Amino acid sequence: MKKAMPFLCRVIWLNGLVFLSGCGHGEEVAVVDGVADKFCIPAAYRVPDVPWVPADPPGTPRGFAFDTCWSTDPDVMYVCGFSPFIRGGVVEPRSSFRGWHWRDFAEEAHIRRLISSDGVLLESDYDGRLLVGSNLDLDRSWYVWRKAKPLLQGETPFLVDDDELQAVCRTIGVAIHRQVGKRSMISCDRLVLGKDYLLSYSFESPERIPIGLEAQDAAIFAKLDSWRCER
Repeated sequence: MKKAMPFLCRVIWLNGLVFLSGCGHGEEVAVVDGVADKFCIPAAYRVPDVPWVPADPPGTPRGFAFDTCWSTDPDVMYVCGFSPFIRGGVVEPRSSFRGWHWRDFAEEAHIRRLISSDGVLLESDYDGRLLVGSNLDLDRSWYVWRKAKPLLQGETPFLVDDDELQAVCRTIGVAIHRQVGKRSMISCDRLVLGKDYLLSYSFESPERIPIGLEAQDAAIFAKLDSWRCER
């Protein structure tokens, strides 16, 4: 992460994302390209500085990363405002979105090669509405898809252009949790296009196939939108 000192605030770069900090009230004021409002991020949700991350070139789209109170303690969850399963995320411009349907992945993309190679396993679940693709020869992760048209009972699982990727999950052998220390867990990544920005976030899943993702998305969007400000 690189830092510069313009006027009264400082600019912090993090993986292509820019923060304005030192602007008062313990908040960081973040700008997202294409969003009229700024975001005043409370100190509790700041992403810690990473000194070895290099500065990004001029013209890099602006956005911000956020931390959470990732915790199993209900009292902490109440104070935090995020579900205790949410591990953190990134807000980017809508223009950064390239799609998460099967048709959106190029032939040379890792996920295409994974599904098309020997050793692939395609499994259906939840009345054929979800499909899980994995290939342990190439990747320890599994990919959860929502079928555009549910599979019929007994039908061989397959992917078509309109099927949409819901999450990419993996088992982390040793995760350091703030409340319970080291443990094994399932961690998933999800990408969601909001009304004026793109949200990507990581979360802990209690199940191999996460469900209730739309409600989880809505809660995160509500929390992020509560940070909008006019500074």
